[in-house]
Amino acid sequence: MVAHNKMVFLGLKNKFGMKQFKIFCMKSLILLLAIVSISCGNSKPIKKMRAKNIVLYKISEIPTLPEEQLAGKKYVLDYEVFSELNTTIQEKRKLELAFANQQNYTNENSKKCVFMAKYAIGLSETNFVIVSLNPCSKIIVAEKTMEPKYYDLVNGNQIEAIIYTIIKPTK
Repeated sequence: MVAHNKMVFLGLKNKFGMKQFKIFCMKSLILLLAIVSISCGNSKPIKKMRAKNIVLYKISEIPTLPEEQLAGKKYVLDYEVFSELNTTIQEKRKLELAFANQQNYTNENSKKCVFMAKYAIGLSETNFVIVSLNPCSKIIVAEKTMEPKYYDLVNGNQIEAIIYTIIKPTK
């Protein structure tokens, strides 16, 4: 009786039979669950940034093939490291807040520019964020337990601003 009343309410009684109505409801539910699952799965690049120490590496623009890497050099995810800076507690906290703020990046990865790495943010021995700055502001989040994820940084994002204050570039 309840299903009959719902069909009348939705105006589907004349259009569908009871079996078709149930199939319609199941397909709608599956579609809704798929949409929710996709939107929740890509919410933040780094869900919990709770590293004891965050290191900022200046790295090469493109990765070096493993067979071409030199023994005396340091590499972060195949990018050659030129220099490294340990962050202060205040800088670490600012980076944590910037990555927690979803207004700094988009999940779309829609920019069609070439990713040219500039910095790597080391969260641990195996977890890194590779950063490409303007004009192609993007990040790659690479963690040991997952595939790398790609995000576009929005114009005027805090992540780039914090990196610039840490490195204090000379103009």
